[in-house]
Amino acid sequence: MRAMIGLANGPVFENNPLIMNTSLHRAAGKRNVVLFLVCRVFGMLVLTAPVALRAAVTFHVNDQTGFTTAMSAVTNNTLLGTETFGGSALGTNSNANPNPPITQGVPNFPYNSGLVMPMTVQSNSLGGSASVVSMGTILLAVGPNSTRGNITPVITIASTTNSLDWIFSPTTQVNGVGLNPFSINGAGFSNIVISAYSTTGAFLGSTNFSADPASTQYLGVEATGGDQIGRINFWSPTAGRLPGGINASLYATPEPGRAMLLGLGLGLAVMRRRRRRDQEGKWENES
Repeated sequence: MRAMIGLANGPVFENNPLIMNTSLHRAAGKRNVVLFLVCRVFGMLVLTAPVALRAAVTFHVNDQTGFTTAMSAVTNNTLLGTETFGGSALGTNSNANPNPPITQGVPNFPYNSGLVMPMTVQSNSLGGSASVVSMGTILLAVGPNSTRGNITPVITIASTTNSLDWIFSPTTQVNGVGLNPFSINGAGFSNIVISAYSTTGAFLGSTNFSADPASTQYLGVEATGGDQIGRINFWSPTAGRLPGGINASLYATPEPGRAMLLGLGLGLAVMRRRRRRDQEGKWENES
């Protein structure tokens, strides 16, 4: 018996394949529209996220409690750990000149096991105008209780024409760094300039900080607005003084934009899986 197609008020058979296919096509069309809209939103987020999330930086000067509170207020923020720079093999009042860089897990005397935390320390040949990374000359590693004034082991520059870089990988997603700055090779306090840059190299901000050789002061560097910290630069405008920091506490959290994109990606995967399941059900019914 041939299937009949109802026209106007005519009869319609429930199992008519043309009618079933039309219904399936309409359902598939609705899914395609939803997928299209989600993809459009996904694309807009990809294009706009770098601009919308471009951030500045807040410096918490001698306010460790305020910095810690700010880091705790960030959703899913995590303290990765602290680089004390205490893994040096140097004894009291001794020095070494390692070639840069010094980085995590890579032996470089006197850091025979490398650094503990995911960061890189190197000199910058551009000195006080270090808007970009530019490898400088050898570093100066100083042992504890040095006549230069430091109490614990430190890494700094060997040439006063250089500045010092702390570099953080974009994959680490560091959004906050707490530290104790120092200015060794002289008595008393002196001014150093501490600048922060994003993982894309954008300048976030800088502060003039009064530091002493014994690292008695505190600074919290907080990236605000959703960005991450890619580099912190230390420079001393005071002749003969050598800048840097110890006790680098690293905080990290995923970018909000990345979390949103991940959620959209998972949503797309679920919708595609449902679509595939519906198609498989259609084929089974036709067979």
